[in-house]
Amino acid sequence: MAMRAYNNVSAEEKAWAYHLSMDRAEADYWNGIELAEEKGVKKTRMETARKMLSMGLGEPLSK
Repeated sequence: MAMRAYNNVSAEEKAWAYHLSMDRAEADYWNGIELAEEKGVKKTRMETARKMLSMGLGEPLSK
């Protein structure tokens, strides 16, 4: 009876660990997507600013 209880706890712990790792993997995935989107927005803004400066539509910031 003790061995059966041990096996059940072990199986539950394995299931818990599996679900925890899947939750973490999903969170990492979505964090990666969010960071990539932010990087893309920043890159697009920089490209737009460079184009506007090259067209004479503004003045560069002093360094």
